[in-house]
Amino acid sequence: MNKTIKKYLISNHPNLNLNSINGKFNLRFELGGEILENGTIERVNQAVTRATEIYKQAIGNGELIVAIEEYETEYFDKEKRNKGYLSELLPLDKLIKFKGPFGQSYYEIDELGNRIEQVAEDELHCDLLIGKLIIDEESINKIIRGRANLEMGFDPAISQDIYYYSISNKVGFRIYDDRGCDVWSNDKEKLRPIYESLNNWILDYNRPEIDEYFK
Repeated sequence: MNKTIKKYLISNHPNLNLNSINGKFNLRFELGGEILENGTIERVNQAVTRATEIYKQAIGNGELIVAIEEYETEYFDKEKRNKGYLSELLPLDKLIKFKGPFGQSYYEIDELGNRIEQVAEDELHCDLLIGKLIIDEESINKIIRGRANLEMGFDPAISQDIYYYSISNKVGFRIYDDRGCDVWSNDKEKLRPIYESLNNWILDYNRPEIDEYFK
């Protein structure tokens, strides 16, 4: 998939000087937490509050590169009650669609602390939608709640996996569900203010690696 995104960026937005929307440095935040019970609106509300604040600090306003993984099988919405919900919030017709499956990659940390991209054996069975958009605050808030709702059984829910990359900030954001979200950049100094202001929300499992960035 990274190769497809690179080809799209070079072909459609050469002036941005981007060949990826990934980043070398990554922050991972806890949203729902371990105390609040699964399947409760209190857990969803906390996840939404935290993710919204993280998005504001990381992405803010302005033009984005948005990449969406769209799966045919929607595990948490088998009745497809929310199938068209994302299209009510984003102009999906303005995005370019690439048919899957795609090769997928993951990152390992070497002895020097560098994130090294590795290619996974299994393919990613989804389609990719990608394009440049400006998304208003109300839509972002609804999308974040839709992702937080997904595994908790609340509607409306959003099953598509969405990646946001701020062109001006050079920072990316993704909420994967009610449990957490990621923020990344190739420049760790762009992440330092977020790391410092929202330090209490950093996922403890990833904290040693993340703290090491900012020593």
